[in-house]
Amino acid sequence: MRSFQTQTSAMIWLSRLAGITGVSLIIVLSLVPGSYRPHTGAPSGFEHFFAYGLTAVALVLGWWSLTQSVLIIVGLFVLACGLELAQLIVPGRSSDLGTAIVSGLAGVCGVLLATGLWRYLPSSKCGELR
Repeated sequence: MRSFQTQTSAMIWLSRLAGITGVSLIIVLSLVPGSYRPHTGAPSGFEHFFAYGLTAVALVLGWWSLTQSVLIIVGLFVLACGLELAQLIVPGRSSDLGTAIVSGLAGVCGVLLATGLWRYLPSSKCGELR
């Protein structure tokens, strides 16, 4: 049976992988032409909120500290603004400041959600900021 330390390391590794994958998917799906972008049928704001929020949760669970959490919030907001600007030159896409704000707020909500989840994980360091 695997030790607790090994299970915790695996969870951190998987969270980091999920976070990096989330950021990569956000970038790719934001920069493909509009005709190639998959649509869920949900409102655009919901899609953005869901994508950025889940990515923030994964990133925080992978890199847990107060400093990292702040960097994740700022990084996701800067990414959202940068991608909205980049969409000005992508065929079939439009840029919207409101979408960037929704994405940034989703990053904040994701960090807050991950903070709540972190406190319930079974580890002696959980719930403490390193």
